[in-house]
Amino acid sequence: MPLILSGRELDDIHQLAFEQRHMTFLSYWVRKEAALKCLGDGFLTDPQHVILGADDTIIDIKSQSSAKPTSIWSGQYCGGETIRFQWATAVSQTTTEPIWQHHADLNSFMKFL
Repeated sequence: MPLILSGRELDDIHQLAFEQRHMTFLSYWVRKEAALKCLGDGFLTDPQHVILGADDTIIDIKSQSSAKPTSIWSGQYCGGETIRFQWATAVSQTTTEPIWQHHADLNSFMKFL
C-alpha cells in the first residue's frame, strides 16, 4: 500500500476496521488508475502524487501533464453478497455526469466474466 497511497490516504485506511481496509485500498487504486490514465502519463506519474478524498474528489495531483482530471466517478458491482468488481472513470473536461453505454442486463453479462 505505501507504494500507491499518499500518507494522508494511508492514515485514512489505518483508521478503518481491519475488514474494511482491503476494499477501501481497492477503491483508492481504481480511482488513482483512472486519474493517471486521464493524465495520459499512466504510471509514469507516481501514484502517491495523486491524492484522493474518501469520496470521488481529487485533492491534489502533482504532474507535468497539462490535462488534469476534474471529475472521477466510481462504484462497485455486487453479485449477491459479494463485491465482484470496482470501477472508476475520470474526465478532464467538466461534465455533469458521464454518458453510460452498458449491457442491458448486467447480471447476465457478468456470467461471462
